[in-house]
Amino acid sequence: MVPIVFVFPRVLKEVYFEGCDYHLGAGYIRAYLAHHGILSGQYVDNGHLTVQETAAAIVAFQPQIVGFSVYDANYYYMRLLADKIRSLAPDITIVCGGPSATFSAELILGDSKAVDVVVEGYGEEATLDLICWKSGTMELDEISGIVFRHGEELRRQSKIRERQTPSATLTSNASSKERSIENGYVEPKTKLDEYPDPYVTGFIPVSRVSDIGIVTSRGCAFPCTFCNFAAMSGRKVTFQSLEKVMEILEFLDASDEARSGGKLLVTINDDNFTMHGRRFHELLHRMQGRHFERLDFWAEMRVEPLEERSFGLLRAAGFREVNFGLESAVPSVLASIKKVRSGDAFADGYEKERQYIDKIKWAVEGLHKSGIETCVSVIFGSPTETIIDAMETIDFIGSLPLDRYAHNYITVRLGTELAETYSQHGITTSTVPGRPLPLLTHAAYDIHQIPILPHDDSQLPIRGLLLQDAAFLLSGTGNFIGRARRPKDHGRGGAGSESGGERPMIFALWGGALTAPEEVAEWLSHIKPMSAMVWMLQQGCTANTDELEVAFAAAGVATLELQIMTLPSQGHGEVEVGGKLTGGTKGTITIHPRPLGSLKNLVETVSGTSPLQLLIETDEDTKKLSELTTARSIVVSYSYLQRRVTFKDGCRWSHKHCPAASAERVVVKGNEILPCPAGSAVGRVGDSIQKLRDNATQISARERARRGCDGCAARDRCSQCLFTAPFSVETFCEIQRRGQNVGLLVDGLSLATALMDTPDPIPPSNVRLTALTASNVIEVGGTTLCLSDCILLSTDTETYNYIASAKHGFVAKLSTTQRQLIEMLN
Repeated sequence: MVPIVFVFPRVLKEVYFEGCDYHLGAGYIRAYLAHHGILSGQYVDNGHLTVQETAAAIVAFQPQIVGFSVYDANYYYMRLLADKIRSLAPDITIVCGGPSATFSAELILGDSKAVDVVVEGYGEEATLDLICWKSGTMELDEISGIVFRHGEELRRQSKIRERQTPSATLTSNASSKERSIENGYVEPKTKLDEYPDPYVTGFIPVSRVSDIGIVTSRGCAFPCTFCNFAAMSGRKVTFQSLEKVMEILEFLDASDEARSGGKLLVTINDDNFTMHGRRFHELLHRMQGRHFERLDFWAEMRVEPLEERSFGLLRAAGFREVNFGLESAVPSVLASIKKVRSGDAFADGYEKERQYIDKIKWAVEGLHKSGIETCVSVIFGSPTETIIDAMETIDFIGSLPLDRYAHNYITVRLGTELAETYSQHGITTSTVPGRPLPLLTHAAYDIHQIPILPHDDSQLPIRGLLLQDAAFLLSGTGNFIGRARRPKDHGRGGAGSESGGERPMIFALWGGALTAPEEVAEWLSHIKPMSAMVWMLQQGCTANTDELEVAFAAAGVATLELQIMTLPSQGHGEVEVGGKLTGGTKGTITIHPRPLGSLKNLVETVSGTSPLQLLIETDEDTKKLSELTTARSIVVSYSYLQRRVTFKDGCRWSHKHCPAASAERVVVKGNEILPCPAGSAVGRVGDSIQKLRDNATQISARERARRGCDGCAARDRCSQCLFTAPFSVETFCEIQRRGQNVGLLVDGLSLATALMDTPDPIPPSNVRLTALTASNVIEVGGTTLCLSDCILLSTDTETYNYIASAKHGFVAKLSTTQRQLIEMLN
């Protein structure tokens, strides 16, 4: 039994639920509670449980309080879990904190009757007081900084800005005396030193410092209209002393994780790392003097305090990459979002905004010359911005020597100035039926007309993940790569996922044949893992899905929003894949299926950028493929990889065992459950997942026996596909016995296209896929494999090499030496 358990439902870019994870804010609270002798827990899982199972696992801690870290994107999942926890353990007090809770207390308490208390602002003191209240040593109405339910009434003890009174602050209206610290830096007495660090105290694993990050300060004094992090701090900044910062870095440098090989990336997630120019440069001097050989650093910062000396200091201090928030390269747009100042920028012709843009260019060029990677984030759809303005920003980004940039869209967040003014600029918001959060933002112009540059590091991974899910649904392949993300993709103070991971299940609903949406929704609410995606397959037309969304919300189905795929009604027309790409905006992905007969080879130039799906429908198609796969190596042009090539029902040609046998995909057609779009029924709506899997396993065993798979010479490379149409079973088996290595192409392209959307994407280069046939056993990445089960992927760039096995669901990067050794063995 513990007094409190913290839960952070992690949602990647408001699209993918990735499980419950550690959280930086919760880690600080736990460390603070421990300092006062109070035990706590953090619930962590991979998202593969149902809502009911997840709630039961949380209740198993026997907590008095469950504390949720709440953002707009994860609110719906929090509500589902809170309702289940309340039904399982009515005496547990459910508390919400975090950015969205801070500015949506009335909305949350009005929408979710399971939530008892909302904490506004940073939560260390309020959480300690709540535990004292539960122990009977304090009254609830004595606790500052909370909103709580008192019968039918909601009571607020104090406003966030009344509560936040840190010892050392710098506001946008700071006096000249406060600002004089810039002219001669003196370490102030700091509030954050009162809070123990969650890594040093062991409440967050050091292995997560790359994606969860550390902070050396909280808050930002700048008045950006779209930012709720600065609003949460009341436009005030609270610092850790530099002595404490160095102690934390010393601890990380001495950790086992830092000593295990390579360098440990430390992500500095301050709201404004360069808020105090003197403090910033003094910290760099101290880091340079310590020379952390095992640590690299990443930080987001503003350019105003940077000087010529800053570049060398950043390099010497160990910074691998720096990110700047440009938002727009148009001065009037910067003025509209108050990125640079809050005053009347028009009066001086946006002179300070022009200086800001020029300094971004100067800083990027200076860092590039110093060998430090740079990323600049931009936001499209801001107030007053036009498509011409947006193109000016794209042109500016293209002119900079950037390693990457982040292509973002405007999002309205409660608590920000933008939330009060967006409608004045033609921006609108909506919500998914039955879900008050997140707000879906719709810009005043079509932001999807803005081209996404190749070095974008924000939108394409999400688009790529949607494509991978669409490909997996249609082809059954593509699950080599987990959803590893770059650290900064998770936002300040949030959390990210560890690399790799098992692919979640995917549910597909045949729209035209879905006769009882309420029954299907009720069934999904009980059996769907929280991380499983739900797609609507529609043929020939796009139907209104609001009725289904309402049914999902009413039944408590754990999915933010349906992903929609419109299939061609006949022939080989295009397939539209609709998904919420980011920031609550809809986009469309198109897949152009082509008969394989039109494909000469895979090194020809492919026009266009839309995804490409190849069809293997006849014996003639397999013969054409055999022309490519008789050799042990195939060269695939980079233009094909850019098209995210997949094969319809490609899993039947993969070296991986048929995914239908384990019901990795669940297709609901009418009242029947199919294990793949080409399959036959293995159950009905209402059946448990285990029953569906048992039925599929029985079909698999029966088919294996009927076909004689155990004695077949092709058994090690054959998928043993359960549903071979349009091929007969006899034809399919004959093709596999002929030894045509179609699996090399299918699995190789699956690996290559998945790699396009990882932190280590394939460089602009042709790719060579090599079938490994040697019987030697090797150990890579701690896994022992037989070479004959593997594919080698390499590029013209000598250092880019991967080995993968679809059969074992394994992928690892190789050094050039390892690749050469494998080629020698082969």
